[in-house]
Amino acid sequence: MSFIKYFFGNTTARVCTTLLLTFLLACHTRQQRTPRTVERAMYYWKSTYHTVPVEQSKMDSLKISTTYIRFFDVDWDELTFEVAPKGVIRFAERPHTPIIPVVFITNESLQHIDSAKTGWLAGKIAGLVRDILMRDSLPAPVELQIDCDWSASTRGRYFSVLQQLKKAFPGITLSATIRLYQTRYKNKAGIPPADRGLLMCYNMGNLKNPQSVNSIIEVAELKKYIGNLQDYPLPLDLGLPVFGWKVWFRDSQYRGITTELPDSCLYTSAFAQYRNQFTALRDTVLAGYSLLKGDVLRLENSEAPAVLEAAKLIGTKLQNTRCRVSLYHLDSLLLTKYAVHELESWFNSLY
Repeated sequence: MSFIKYFFGNTTARVCTTLLLTFLLACHTRQQRTPRTVERAMYYWKSTYHTVPVEQSKMDSLKISTTYIRFFDVDWDELTFEVAPKGVIRFAERPHTPIIPVVFITNESLQHIDSAKTGWLAGKIAGLVRDILMRDSLPAPVELQIDCDWSASTRGRYFSVLQQLKKAFPGITLSATIRLYQTRYKNKAGIPPADRGLLMCYNMGNLKNPQSVNSIIEVAELKKYIGNLQDYPLPLDLGLPVFGWKVWFRDSQYRGITTELPDSCLYTSAFAQYRNQFTALRDTVLAGYSLLKGDVLRLENSEAPAVLEAAKLIGTKLQNTRCRVSLYHLDSLLLTKYAVHELESWFNSLY
């Protein structure tokens, strides 16, 4: 840099040198960063597919290109003592976008079947998926997704079901949902034999713990799990929450969750509020729920700033250059809580 010093003197030379180094570093960073393609998707998690105008308007505004639709659950039936499909989807209208069928397999159903029956179960799942597609004249999907919160004891059976499904649907992408803890403890949880994973960026806290603040999404909790996310061997898509609920406690014991109660029900003289916890001041009945004096409802929502921060953090870790970002889930009451620009910012944070 002697030529800079010669013409401009010592002080100016130092300033020019600093600016030049900053510029060169920025250029190097831009060269190193590979552009990422972000596809926009939405989950549909109801038993009858039917959208209302506000839902379709939101999807159009956000340029949603794909819809994940839950086709059915696979659960253990206590009456028949068999694994059986439940909540099979019905289509009241044709979807407005290409769809990805989703099958939710409960961990309990895997606990009850013998490892020798995984091929049978995969065959039943494949058969029912095809029946639904044929029944409603839906085009063949390019992807099938399996949603399961498997455990160490069911890992072998679940992975075997996935392997059989890959054989049953040759030529299409098989994806599996991945929980945050399954990425952190991947050696114990194992890597599902799928083509892609979809990382669920929600339900990261302990729902049943009365001390939890927000079990749906807490950035501090998220940071505990994503330190080595870049090392996960499957390309990962991302699921972000737009839902909320009330978690019900009695004598500090978990009683359940409710999504039917509007938030406005809590901001009345019937409850005492401390942060996001509402304590019943008298016995009352709300939307069919019989609350006793002293019962606590913890209000949990997917706050826009928290979701945005979480998406940005995960975006710095993902290694794949194509990522589908999906909002969970399509519901008019949920989506009206967010401005379009807030939802847009979530998608844009992954580019």
